Amino acid sequence: MDTDTCSDLTINVLYDQWVGHQCLYLEMHTDTCSDLTINILYDQWVGHECFYLKMDTDTCSDLTINVLYDQWVGHQCLYLKMDTDTCSDLTINVLYDQWVGHECLYLKMDTDTCSDLTINVLYDQWVGHQCLCLKMDTDTCSDLTINVLYDQWVGHQCLCLKMDTDTCSDLTINVLYDQWLRHQCLCLKMDTDTCSDLTINVLYDQWLRHQCLCLKMDTDTCSDLTINVLDHQFVGH
Repeated sequence: MDTDTCSDLTINVLYDQWVGHQCLYLEMHTDTCSDLTINILYDQWVGHECFYLKMDTDTCSDLTINVLYDQWVGHQCLYLKMDTDTCSDLTINVLYDQWVGHECLYLKMDTDTCSDLTINVLYDQWVGHQCLCLKMDTDTCSDLTINVLYDQWVGHQCLCLKMDTDTCSDLTINVLYDQWLRHQCLCLKMDTDTCSDLTINVLYDQWLRHQCLCLKMDTDTCSDLTINVLDHQFVGH
């Protein structure tokens, strides 16, 4: 993050190190993050950086989002850091990194202990050499609960996500497919019937190079969640 120019951002992502195949390290400031909406504990880091992230549900029982990272496998190392000073009021303070190299990331929700969570995100697969940088577009999305602007996608990709606040003001999640370029296959679908009250409006602006992303809503098992996003597949070459 360019903290100098991003002090007002809903999401503050600090890039600690960028090594090799664009290996991004994000770290938690556990000392200054006791009040954070999301409390992420790094459980294990094994082998080729096999990363297990788990929630400390004992101390995070009141969290808006309880994200249980089940497996993180590949040549990467991810550290997440929160900026509690500027994000203390945020509903969701999510720091997304990048996933670079021959990786395979599995993120799963612990639905048993997170039945009351606002957001249930199930990331199924993420494979290929990518690098994702997130920035907030606070100017045009000042009223959104979560305003995520994917600014750059480096490596074989260039992904830009913007909010379409004008036409999607009422949607929980409004996903617009703007462009479909190169060897891409992006499938995004909304379950607008059950998500009419949702708070996040995501506009996928561009998706470049050899990727295939399929996002679907799993409304059947997550009927009580505000947003249930199932990233079905993300495949590199």
